[in-house]
Amino acid sequence: MIAVEDLCFSYGRKEILHNVRFRAAAGECVAVLGNNGAGKSTLISCINRIKKPQSGTVVINGQNINSLSAVQTARYIAYMAQKNELSRTTVFDSVLLGRRPYFKWSAGKDDMRRCEEMLERLHLSAYAMRCIDELSGGEVQKVMLARALVQEPKVLLLDEPTNNLDPKNQYEIMELVRQAAKEQNITVLMVLHDLNLALRYSDSCMFMKDGRVFAHGGTDIVTRDLLRAVYSVEAELIEFDNKKVVMIG
Repeated sequence: MIAVEDLCFSYGRKEILHNVRFRAAAGECVAVLGNNGAGKSTLISCINRIKKPQSGTVVINGQNINSLSAVQTARYIAYMAQKNELSRTTVFDSVLLGRRPYFKWSAGKDDMRRCEEMLERLHLSAYAMRCIDELSGGEVQKVMLARALVQEPKVLLLDEPTNNLDPKNQYEIMELVRQAAKEQNITVLMVLHDLNLALRYSDSCMFMKDGRVFAHGGTDIVTRDLLRAVYSVEAELIEFDNKKVVMIG
């Protein structure tokens, strides 16, 4: 599980995060929602220690992350960025990079085996020797997800994992994330802009506004009034396939 308490971050005098606090359980998928500039990506970066908050704590499974080394942090937290730099690296080698926190001198037989298993699990085995810059956008996202999952993290941070993907690949990625969260007991925090993906695949929704947690709870907290308060839009919510669907207009 993850517990964030009173997290604050500023660029100079500009406050980006103000006393952010929340908890999420192991195996839980949390959608982090809100307008651009609300602090969502900054929050993810602070949890992952890419950015250093001015105050506050992040505790994962009872361990304050500030007490961990870089290698230990990588065993607790995996991060999948919005954009991924493509290279001539093969798919297999790209995924194998997720095992670096466990290397001694180099990748061992166990690392290779886990990499092969993850490729098979995400239906990527046929692409193992392909260069990653030859893949489609959806295939690249699956490779990046495989690399994050083979890291065996306690917490998985996803910053807009479905950005620029077509609907088919969006749903495939989200299905894979949700399945991994349940099977590997991973806490997932995913920054999303698509409310309907959030409602379909998350266990809870955390809405941010002006650098604060505005609302956090199960998907039942999503109402017309909440969407108006967070996004300044008028929306209707209907039921489809036993899920809420947001219609804005």
